[in-house]
Amino acid sequence: MKIIILIISIFMFSCASSHYTSKTGGTSSSAMPNDIVIDLTTEIRKQSGVYVTGIEARASVYLTNQSCRPLFFLNGELIPDYRTLYNLVSPQRIKLVKIIQPRQAAVYGLRSSSGVILVTTKTDFLASENSIYN
Repeated sequence: MKIIILIISIFMFSCASSHYTSKTGGTSSSAMPNDIVIDLTTEIRKQSGVYVTGIEARASVYLTNQSCRPLFFLNGELIPDYRTLYNLVSPQRIKLVKIIQPRQAAVYGLRSSSGVILVTTKTDFLASENSIYN
């Protein structure tokens, strides 16, 4: 019982409240060869159950009435926050954006209780020598 209370209190204190302003689209999108992706924020706004405030790297992204931000993954690598993800990925490299709602996100661990946003690029550039993670 103490563990459950601890987990709930950690979750409540680690989340920031926010006002949701935008919601549109489907659960995942795949950029086709002729598609033009304007920017990552616009691509994420197309997804169902996603709420976005702000623009470009300054945007805040939330999933389905959650007050906490989701986890972000780029080509399978955990990215610390949306701003970092936005600055790492070029819009022309986006292959797929997939939203994992909180109920299905448990496989990503306890921190995924607010959902997960997966971004896959056309080439795996995190393995390159220019990666900030090497």
